[in-house]
Amino acid sequence: MFTVSPCVTSIHHVCTKMSELTPDEIRRRRLARLDKSPSTSPATSPTGDKEPIPFPQLDESTPVTKEQQDALHVVTSAPENDVPSESLDSGVGSLEAGDGSSLGAADSAAQSMDVDCSAALSFESGSISQMDVDSGIENPEQDEIDNRKRKLSKETATLCGETEELILDAVSHIFRISWREQGPGVIYLEGLASEFATNAENVFENIEDLISYILVEVLSLFSASGNPFTSVNEASGSPPSSSHEDGQLEAEMIKYLIKCYETANKEQNQKYRRGVLGDMVKETLSQCLSYTALVLQGTFTQPRNSSQTSLLLPLLLKRDIPEGFLKDFVVTAFEDKSQFVAIFEPVLLGLVQTMQRCSLTCDQFTPPLLVLKDLCKIKAGNMRPICNLMTETSCWLPKPITSSSGREVEKISLLGAFVGLSLFAEDDPKVAEKFFSSGANISTSAMRLTTETLQEFVVRLREELFHIVKSLLVNGHTREKTLQFLSEVLKRNQKRSHLQVDESQVAGDGFMLNLLVILHKLNEKVEPDRVDKMYLHHTQSRLDISQCTRINATSEQIATWLKQIREDASYWMEPKFPTECFFMTMHCQHLALLPAIRHYSQRVQSLRELTRMIEDLQGQEAQWKNTPLEARNRQHLEKWKTQVKKIVRAKACADAGLLHENLLWGCFEFYKNVMSMIVSMVVPDKNNPKLPLATDVPIRFSALPEYYIEDITEFLLFVAPNCPQILENMPDNRDLVHFVLIFLCSSNYIKNPYLVAKLVELMFVLCPIIQNKTSKMYEAIQLHPLALTHLIPSLMKFYTDVETTGASSEFYDKFSIRYHISIIFKSLRSVQLHSEAIIKASKVQGGQFVQFINMLMNDTTFLLDESLGCLKRIREIQEARKNKEEWGQLSQEERQQRVRQLSTDERQCRSYLTLTNETLEMFIFLTELTKEPFFRPELCDRLAAMLNYNLLRLSSRNRNDLRVDNKEKYGFDPKKMMAQLTSIYLNLKSTDMAKAIARDERSYSGSLFEEAIKVVRDVIKMNMFQVNSFSDLAMEAKQHHIKLQQANINFEDAPDEFIDPLMATLMTDPVKLPSGTVMERSIIERHLLNSQTDPFSRLPLTSEELQDDHELKQKILDWMKDKLESKGEGQS
Repeated sequence: MFTVSPCVTSIHHVCTKMSELTPDEIRRRRLARLDKSPSTSPATSPTGDKEPIPFPQLDESTPVTKEQQDALHVVTSAPENDVPSESLDSGVGSLEAGDGSSLGAADSAAQSMDVDCSAALSFESGSISQMDVDSGIENPEQDEIDNRKRKLSKETATLCGETEELILDAVSHIFRISWREQGPGVIYLEGLASEFATNAENVFENIEDLISYILVEVLSLFSASGNPFTSVNEASGSPPSSSHEDGQLEAEMIKYLIKCYETANKEQNQKYRRGVLGDMVKETLSQCLSYTALVLQGTFTQPRNSSQTSLLLPLLLKRDIPEGFLKDFVVTAFEDKSQFVAIFEPVLLGLVQTMQRCSLTCDQFTPPLLVLKDLCKIKAGNMRPICNLMTETSCWLPKPITSSSGREVEKISLLGAFVGLSLFAEDDPKVAEKFFSSGANISTSAMRLTTETLQEFVVRLREELFHIVKSLLVNGHTREKTLQFLSEVLKRNQKRSHLQVDESQVAGDGFMLNLLVILHKLNEKVEPDRVDKMYLHHTQSRLDISQCTRINATSEQIATWLKQIREDASYWMEPKFPTECFFMTMHCQHLALLPAIRHYSQRVQSLRELTRMIEDLQGQEAQWKNTPLEARNRQHLEKWKTQVKKIVRAKACADAGLLHENLLWGCFEFYKNVMSMIVSMVVPDKNNPKLPLATDVPIRFSALPEYYIEDITEFLLFVAPNCPQILENMPDNRDLVHFVLIFLCSSNYIKNPYLVAKLVELMFVLCPIIQNKTSKMYEAIQLHPLALTHLIPSLMKFYTDVETTGASSEFYDKFSIRYHISIIFKSLRSVQLHSEAIIKASKVQGGQFVQFINMLMNDTTFLLDESLGCLKRIREIQEARKNKEEWGQLSQEERQQRVRQLSTDERQCRSYLTLTNETLEMFIFLTELTKEPFFRPELCDRLAAMLNYNLLRLSSRNRNDLRVDNKEKYGFDPKKMMAQLTSIYLNLKSTDMAKAIARDERSYSGSLFEEAIKVVRDVIKMNMFQVNSFSDLAMEAKQHHIKLQQANINFEDAPDEFIDPLMATLMTDPVKLPSGTVMERSIIERHLLNSQTDPFSRLPLTSEELQDDHELKQKILDWMKDKLESKGEGQS
């Protein structure tokens, strides 16, 4: 606790009745305690008749005995330039001694002495050991020592007169007071002057009491009549500083004590380090701190309670308290727990209230933030007192009182007030109103400058917050409570990860992102290899993942595994801070970063939708103007435009808050460590991984939360278009490259196909065809040795796997995923090694290539059919709207319904045609690269039928249905599409292809190809070599078609056992299914490409289970031969 003189122990009681006592009574009581005698006569003024009794002076002729010399210390002379300044500005008074000598002169006199009498003065005050006093036992030896000290003290009293004068002048200098006469920059203390006049020896007998007496009298003057130095300042020409506002008087007292403290500290550092003067300075420092505590508690004014604003807070915010004083004050106050709490708890609460009123619209948040940081850094031994107090306050982590526990921890917790400062408009509308009120009208340069300014504020805020939290964590007494606070924040905001959440119940994006950056900084030195990967399953884990979907394991599998290893000590270790910090950071990214990205995307989407709605309604103004709908439509327009302005401001704030390179770079650096950890779970050497991976998926990897992979891909998908320089400027991209390729090429390791689809989408977004800002990263992926060997087969396999995903939207999702794969294939065609990988995959019998081509054909047929159907419906509505008379006859509901249908068809048509074009481009590339796989029985007929059907849809008989207005708007280019189909025909030109074309009974006709040849020659204007080649193929197909017609006439009476039961055609290569059914091989294999089931029993079926029916085949061939021979004989 505070060390104060015995006379100060009753200061509290004395000062509570201060207003009831006169100054004379106060002085008499004080003097009575000092000299243990009744009160002396009243003080005399400096102009009175009675002069202060001078101290005896040292006579140079006085001999000094050897005993005295042994008791004295040699004086170390200080250089003249070490004499402290006495200017008023420095807070040091120019004190005049009675004989006209200043403090500096007194100091010089002391320097001229050859001996130091500090030892003698210490003897005079006595030094009986506490043990002897407490024991009450006489000690003859000690008595002899005491007698010698008293004797020496009396003998050297005369010798030390000059030192006594020096001490008293130093006291006057430090406290800016005088007991002799009023001087410039000092105040005259009547009580002290009276004390000197009455009994000077008693005054000097105890330096501790002297300092206490001075401080009591000076502070009493403050209390009685305001700042006593005001008149001194006015006399010296300085403006008065006293004020009667609440707390201002105490602030003046504290500033005075701080000045005294600084002056004493300066004296100690420059001159007075040892001896009596050193002790005097130390006592001054101690009592300045003690009386500061008394002032803060209202001892000299009005007693204060914890509900009142701290008197210390304004001084701290204005930086009026020196760092050294504050540190010593906290350390000293911490010795008395109750007093420490009474002083500093109001300070903490005041800082919280101040921060709650702050905003990032200006830098007013800086002072309270710096104050808390400085307070948290102060150490007392091995503890940080303010950190201890913070975690002991009731507002450290308040218990939830409503269902909005996540929002509560931001708004009413102690750290929440500091961490909750946000740039996002949803958190703090004032930021948007001040900086982005102009919305879209603000210039690019002004927007950039504003954004950079706000981001600088946030960087400064997060840096100071990090130091605060770091202080709480390095302090052993608060580490556990701080970790508990962090984990509780994450727990209470778990709902942020939900797609649908009431935002009023959870913390805002700003709070969570600030917390995330703090955790990033704490993770900077954490090595992923040293993280305990079993922490999530540890009984002491602070994170609950029991409700999380796992990468490739069910809850039952995990429960069984944990039950088996729970008692095995080799799996478990005591959680360490790096491990806890690492996993809490990952969980925080899941709850902070990903929801913020989702909110950003929602703003962009809402802005796009509103803009489209406004444009559509304004485009139809001619139809609803001067109608009953005009008023309502104009209200809609006004409402939507207001919403657009609001969203534009919110997006501008989000651009500053989320598209901050420092933030995104920190997130990416952390995700690199997470990717490294995940890869290390599935490969023995993460720096040199090999594929394929082991067949059995490691359970530790399977048991990870699914969002570990999903969050990484979502973040990269957001960064690639919005902040691509982060990916391009990455010095080491191995972790990312390995992560993408290993799991893209090992889709069996991930149960959810949509996670693999995210990896495919990531490669699509990085592709230079989409954007050239991430070409460096894409090149690193596509040229990696793992990619050259395994990427193409894996993409083909996944292209077919997404046919069924288990989701309700799988039918439409697969087209989006396959479009991404098509673009990746297009980009890989330029790499010779990838082309060779495609050729190699196409030669594998029963491999993925055949299924891949089959899916391509299915998609092309469906997409082109759907897109042309949309175009037909679009044309019908466009023509109906042109006929105003017929359109006007429709009811309002019918018109609205048809307009909505038009909007839907236009949107779908654009999407379908885009996918169709890319699929046809894929066919062209593959047929140029390799031809043999396309002539397989299960593919050739289907491919020819697909091409014929699409050629027919583009023919003249259907062309009028496709004549829509603004066809470029939908991406419909019939000439380009016709050229693509023709190129595929030409790439596969062969006898087998001609036969397959002729066998198509649904779409083929000679006239169809004749018309196509004219379009290719006259409209598309292909070169003559291509035209002639296409004409030759058409002619050959026509000849085969004639032969087939003749054959069909001959074999139309075939026995039922020779007819395929599915397609009702004559079999030539019959095979027997496990169910006993006999089918044509090409037909059943074509079916198996789409569905691995028996078409009749629906049981699982593969090509390997088909058995050749040689006996039936021979019967069919014999029957066909006999039929042909009999036909020939009849003709002859």
